[in-house]
Amino acid sequence: MVDYKDYYKALGVGKTVTADEIKKAYKKLARKYYSDTDADSSQAEEKFKEVGEAYEVLKDQQKRQRYDQFDSQYYGMRKIKKYETWFYENLNKYIYFRLFKKDLNKKTFLQFIRHYLVGFIGTVLNYLGFNLLMIIGLRIEVSNIITFIILVIISFFLQKYFTYRIKYSSLWQPILFLVNAIVYYVLDTAVLLLLIDNLLISPWISKIVSIIVLSPLSFIFQKYVVFRRFKVKNVR
Repeated sequence: MVDYKDYYKALGVGKTVTADEIKKAYKKLARKYYSDTDADSSQAEEKFKEVGEAYEVLKDQQKRQRYDQFDSQYYGMRKIKKYETWFYENLNKYIYFRLFKKDLNKKTFLQFIRHYLVGFIGTVLNYLGFNLLMIIGLRIEVSNIITFIILVIISFFLQKYFTYRIKYSSLWQPILFLVNAIVYYVLDTAVLLLLIDNLLISPWISKIVSIIVLSPLSFIFQKYVVFRRFKVKNVR
């Protein structure tokens, strides 16, 4: 993961500084710290390297633009509450970065939170509906599919307009969402049958285990497949 360094602070300039001002600030500090290094100052040598590194990035327009994008993401994350930051850092470090080899940005993180909020609402309804139907004597498969059909419709609109805030519409969105729901249903049913029938675990605990295992897979599929805006090249 990338360690954040404030290159503007290193040069003593603001973020709206011009290229000429960056060059002047660098020359001034480089002369200062270079003369100090002659006096065998390890701290000055470190500062000299830091200033040089900052200048190498900010003097190049493309590098500076990429740095500014990273900078805005970094400070955006600092605005998140402390407990959310703790959750973000651990989610990023132990799961997301290991899977995708890149840092989790603020947008994806907030989508993840909203996804689970919608999932929690759906879970409560699914949880109560499933067990209510089990109590009145319906089979596991029937109970699961009745609650599932209702929740698929509700979840599609909540995930689209609340979680991912998609403004464009495509025929593929409901189709792929339905595919996601069907796969989830099959896996969910298989897990419930295994836990309830074979391992004799109560339906309540079995449903919680199933949700914990399958929900992250659903998030990844929805974000990167269902609600992803694919660019279609024009064919001449």
